[in-house]
Amino acid sequence: MKLLWTLVLIFAVITGGWAPAQQADDVTMLKEKIIDFQNADPLGIRLFIACSEVKGYGTYVARPDNRIREGDTVVFYFEPKNLFTKREAGMYEIAYTADIVILAANTQEVYVQKDAVSVQQKSASPRMDLYGTFKFTFERIVPGKYVVKTILHDKLKGQSAEAIWPLEVTK
Repeated sequence: MKLLWTLVLIFAVITGGWAPAQQADDVTMLKEKIIDFQNADPLGIRLFIACSEVKGYGTYVARPDNRIREGDTVVFYFEPKNLFTKREAGMYEIAYTADIVILAANTQEVYVQKDAVSVQQKSASPRMDLYGTFKFTFERIVPGKYVVKTILHDKLKGQSAEAIWPLEVTK
Protein backbone atom coordinates (compact mmCIF):
# COMPACT_ATOMS: atom_id res chain seq x y z
CA MET A 1 0.00 0.00 0.00
CA LYS A 2 2.86 2.36 0.87
CA LEU A 3 4.45 1.62 -2.50
CA LEU A 4 1.17 2.45 -4.27
CA TRP A 5 0.91 5.85 -2.53
CA THR A 6 4.54 6.59 -3.36
CA LEU A 7 3.90 5.84 -7.04
CA VAL A 8 0.76 8.00 -7.02
CA LEU A 9 2.72 10.86 -5.43
CA ILE A 10 5.58 10.55 -7.93
CA PHE A 11 3.10 10.49 -10.82
CA ALA A 12 1.34 13.60 -9.47
CA VAL A 13 4.61 15.51 -9.12
CA ILE A 14 5.82 14.47 -12.53
CA THR A 15 2.60 15.31 -14.36
CA GLY A 16 1.99 18.47 -12.34
CA GLY A 17 5.53 19.66 -13.01
CA TRP A 18 5.23 19.17 -16.74
CA ALA A 19 2.15 21.35 -17.24
CA PRO A 20 3.69 24.68 -16.08
CA ALA A 21 6.81 24.06 -18.18
CA GLN A 22 4.65 23.34 -21.23
CA GLN A 23 2.59 26.49 -20.58
CA ALA A 24 5.76 28.58 -20.33
CA ASP A 25 6.95 27.18 -23.69
CA ASP A 26 3.54 27.92 -25.23
CA VAL A 27 3.56 31.51 -23.92
CA THR A 28 7.09 32.05 -25.24
CA MET A 29 6.05 30.73 -28.67
CA LEU A 30 3.03 33.07 -28.69
CA LYS A 31 5.18 36.07 -27.77
CA GLU A 32 7.60 35.20 -30.57
CA LYS A 33 4.70 35.03 -33.05
CA ILE A 34 3.38 38.40 -31.83
CA ILE A 35 6.84 39.90 -32.38
CA ASP A 36 6.87 38.47 -35.92
CA PHE A 37 3.54 40.21 -36.67
CA GLN A 38 4.62 43.49 -35.05
CA ASN A 39 7.93 43.52 -36.91
CA ALA A 40 6.17 42.93 -40.25
CA ASP A 41 3.31 45.43 -39.81
CA PRO A 42 3.60 49.22 -40.16
CA LEU A 43 4.39 51.35 -37.12
CA GLY A 44 1.44 53.13 -35.55
CA ILE A 45 0.10 54.75 -32.42
CA ARG A 46 -2.70 52.76 -30.80
CA LEU A 47 -3.73 55.49 -28.35
CA PHE A 48 -2.84 59.16 -27.80
CA ILE A 49 -4.71 60.92 -25.03
CA ALA A 50 -4.40 63.85 -22.62
CA CYS A 51 -4.46 62.86 -18.95
CA SER A 52 -4.37 64.40 -15.54
CA GLU A 53 -2.44 61.40 -14.20
CA VAL A 54 -0.62 58.34 -15.56
CA LYS A 55 0.27 55.44 -13.28
CA GLY A 56 1.50 52.90 -15.83
CA TYR A 57 0.61 50.98 -18.97
CA GLY A 58 -3.13 51.36 -19.55
CA THR A 59 -3.57 52.97 -16.14
CA TYR A 60 -4.32 56.67 -16.46
CA VAL A 61 -6.92 59.30 -15.65
CA ALA A 62 -8.06 60.85 -18.91
CA ARG A 63 -9.01 64.53 -18.94
CA PRO A 64 -12.78 64.98 -19.05
CA ASP A 65 -12.63 67.08 -22.24
CA ASN A 66 -10.23 68.87 -24.54
CA ARG A 67 -10.40 72.27 -22.81
CA ILE A 68 -7.17 73.29 -21.15
CA ARG A 69 -6.89 76.31 -18.91
CA GLU A 70 -3.97 78.60 -19.51
CA GLY A 71 -1.20 77.50 -17.10
CA ASP A 72 -2.47 73.91 -16.71
CA THR A 73 -0.02 71.03 -16.92
CA VAL A 74 -1.19 68.09 -19.01
CA VAL A 75 0.33 64.62 -19.23
CA PHE A 76 0.08 63.13 -22.71
CA TYR A 77 -0.01 59.32 -22.86
CA PHE A 78 0.56 57.19 -25.95
CA GLU A 79 0.87 53.51 -26.79
CA PRO A 80 3.08 52.56 -29.73
CA LYS A 81 1.76 49.93 -32.10
CA ASN A 82 4.00 47.48 -33.97
CA LEU A 83 7.37 48.65 -32.68
CA PHE A 84 10.21 46.59 -34.09
CA THR A 85 11.83 44.16 -31.64
CA LYS A 86 15.35 43.11 -32.53
CA ARG A 87 16.22 39.59 -31.39
CA GLU A 88 19.89 38.83 -30.92
CA ALA A 89 21.85 36.42 -28.72
CA GLY A 90 18.81 35.68 -26.54
CA MET A 91 18.11 39.39 -25.95
CA TYR A 92 15.28 41.64 -27.14
CA GLU A 93 15.91 45.27 -28.10
CA ILE A 94 13.58 48.18 -28.82
CA ALA A 95 14.53 51.76 -29.67
CA TYR A 96 12.21 54.67 -30.31
CA THR A 97 11.77 58.40 -29.80
CA ALA A 98 8.72 60.65 -29.86
CA ASP A 99 8.48 64.35 -30.68
CA ILE A 100 5.82 66.73 -29.45
CA VAL A 101 4.50 69.52 -31.66
CA ILE A 102 1.79 72.05 -30.85
CA LEU A 103 0.10 73.58 -33.87
CA ALA A 104 -2.14 76.63 -33.93
CA ALA A 105 -5.40 76.58 -35.88
CA ASN A 106 -3.52 77.95 -38.91
CA THR A 107 -1.08 74.97 -38.65
CA GLN A 108 1.79 77.21 -37.51
CA GLU A 109 4.10 75.43 -35.09
CA VAL A 110 3.82 77.06 -31.67
CA TYR A 111 6.06 74.58 -29.84
CA VAL A 112 8.35 71.72 -30.91
CA GLN A 113 10.35 69.35 -28.76
CA LYS A 114 12.30 66.69 -30.62
CA ASP A 115 12.89 63.46 -28.71
CA ALA A 116 10.55 64.40 -25.85
CA VAL A 117 10.55 60.66 -25.20
CA SER A 118 13.59 58.51 -25.91
CA VAL A 119 13.74 54.78 -25.21
CA GLN A 120 16.43 52.24 -25.98
CA GLN A 121 16.12 49.01 -24.03
CA LYS A 122 17.61 45.55 -24.14
CA SER A 123 16.04 42.82 -22.03
CA ALA A 124 16.00 39.07 -21.58
CA SER A 125 12.28 38.92 -22.36
CA PRO A 126 10.22 40.86 -24.91
CA ARG A 127 8.36 44.03 -23.86
CA MET A 128 4.69 43.91 -24.78
CA ASP A 129 3.35 46.68 -22.53
CA LEU A 130 4.94 49.76 -24.07
CA TYR A 131 3.76 53.30 -23.51
CA GLY A 132 5.19 56.79 -23.36
CA THR A 133 4.32 60.01 -21.58
CA PHE A 134 5.33 63.62 -21.70
CA LYS A 135 4.16 66.65 -19.71
CA PHE A 136 3.43 70.07 -21.06
CA THR A 137 2.46 73.22 -19.19
CA PHE A 138 0.31 75.55 -21.27
CA GLU A 139 2.06 78.80 -20.35
CA ARG A 140 2.61 81.65 -22.79
CA ILE A 141 0.12 80.11 -25.20
CA VAL A 142 -2.63 82.46 -26.30
CA PRO A 143 -6.14 81.12 -25.71
CA GLY A 144 -7.50 79.47 -28.83
CA LYS A 145 -7.74 76.18 -30.72
CA TYR A 146 -4.67 74.01 -31.16
CA VAL A 147 -3.60 70.50 -32.04
CA VAL A 148 -1.02 68.52 -30.11
CA LYS A 149 0.80 66.09 -32.35
CA THR A 150 3.20 63.34 -31.38
CA ILE A 151 5.52 61.83 -33.94
CA LEU A 152 6.81 58.38 -33.04
CA HIS A 153 10.12 57.27 -34.61
CA ASP A 154 11.04 53.57 -34.51
CA LYS A 155 14.84 53.61 -34.70
CA LEU A 156 15.12 49.92 -35.59
CA LYS A 157 12.27 49.71 -38.12
CA GLY A 158 13.12 53.06 -39.73
CA GLN A 159 9.47 54.19 -39.73
CA SER A 160 7.51 57.06 -38.18
CA ALA A 161 3.86 57.45 -37.19
CA GLU A 162 1.78 60.41 -36.03
CA ALA A 163 -1.22 60.99 -33.82
CA ILE A 164 -3.05 64.20 -32.89
CA TRP A 165 -5.17 65.48 -30.03
CA PRO A 166 -7.18 68.68 -30.68
CA LEU A 167 -7.62 71.08 -27.77
CA GLU A 168 -8.77 74.53 -26.80
CA VAL A 169 -6.77 76.71 -24.44
CA THR A 170 -9.01 78.94 -22.30
CA LYS A 171 -8.35 81.62 -19.68
